[in-house]
Amino acid sequence: MHRALGVLGLTALLLLLEIANVHSQEAPAPKGLWLGYTLRKPVGKKFSWNSDLQLRFSNQNAFYDYTLIRTGLQYEKNA
Repeated sequence: MHRALGVLGLTALLLLLEIANVHSQEAPAPKGLWLGYTLRKPVGKKFSWNSDLQLRFSNQNAFYDYTLIRTGLQYEKNA
């Protein structure tokens, strides 16, 4: 019973936060285009090297905004 009330309370809190977030946005976000590429390369049995490359354009005559590059090492606990 207590678990169900906890889940219900958490769900209500998340719903209220989402409503507040939507209400606080004055203007819609500008539209654009993101081209992305993701690469996962295994390094040993439990590790992998992850890379993400994105080219981002705004909707103003296909204006190039910026490039996003992320990389990281992933460890699989149960592998």
